[in-house]
Amino acid sequence: MRWCVLAVLVLLAVAVSPAKAAVSESEFLAQYEPAVRKLHDFYRAVRVSGMLTKSNWTMDKNVAPEKVVVYANGDRLRVDVVIPNLVSGNPEEGAVRVSVSAPDTSFGLTREPGAKTFVLRNVTSDPDSMTHVLRGEKYLLFAPFKDRMGIEILQKLKSPGLKITSIEDRKQGDESLVKVSYTDDIMFNNRPLQYIGWYLFSENKSWALRGSFSQRSVEDAKQIWSDIEYGDTVDGIPLLKKAEYWVQKGTVRSDIQTYDVSEIKPGRVPEKEFGLAAFGIRDIREEKETNYWLYLIVTGVVLIAAAIVVARVSARRRSA
Repeated sequence: MRWCVLAVLVLLAVAVSPAKAAVSESEFLAQYEPAVRKLHDFYRAVRVSGMLTKSNWTMDKNVAPEKVVVYANGDRLRVDVVIPNLVSGNPEEGAVRVSVSAPDTSFGLTREPGAKTFVLRNVTSDPDSMTHVLRGEKYLLFAPFKDRMGIEILQKLKSPGLKITSIEDRKQGDESLVKVSYTDDIMFNNRPLQYIGWYLFSENKSWALRGSFSQRSVEDAKQIWSDIEYGDTVDGIPLLKKAEYWVQKGTVRSDIQTYDVSEIKPGRVPEKEFGLAAFGIRDIREEKETNYWLYLIVTGVVLIAAAIVVARVSARRRSA
């Protein structure tokens, strides 16, 4: 019942005042693009701490929330997740899972409950593969310029198959909102599909995303929703307070992801925090380099020893 009431409130929030025609598509993009760059630059150098609650069904009994800390430094991204203890429900007593996406080395680590050391799960030189994993886990919800899968909205709005169908102004209290509706034609398994949806932006909060909706054709009952709230601002940038994403069929919700942010600390995180050494593990490249030099040293010792043996044998033959 609580979810049904919330869904109605979200719908009312979107339709809080009669929609009216807003700016044209070109005028909208001319304002949105520089705002996105400003948001992007801010959230590329930040530390975000929060709690992520997952629920697959409409029950009030959600699983214990995961403690999530996201570190960003340019192209480097690190996500620490503390999975709650199934017995106590205490997020501080659970297993720790770390994922790092970096241009040089991307990797995943795990530390089991009660353990003091991390275990290396995987290492790759492809940062995109690790970022894809993080998107799928919904740990990138803190960025107010990306959709629920971590894809930048501006990139999606400019994709070839997407067509903006309307842009409308809405008022919610003292907040100026802009609803951008679209259709998106894509190919999936050599079959054409069309999605319909909209994004809701806060014009006076640096065009940060406030909500979204998408549906695969009108006939498909499955809908994907989001509702995003902000708190304080830093240099005009809104700081995320809460983000909620869910799938809905009629009045039934599933795949609910609720992200409650406790702290956003702007500023670049030191690069050392994105390396294996930060977790007490020697860098794989250093090990390879050490092994290389060790191989050269051992080879040199063997060659010198062989030369000494040959010299002694030759000397004995000459004396004989």
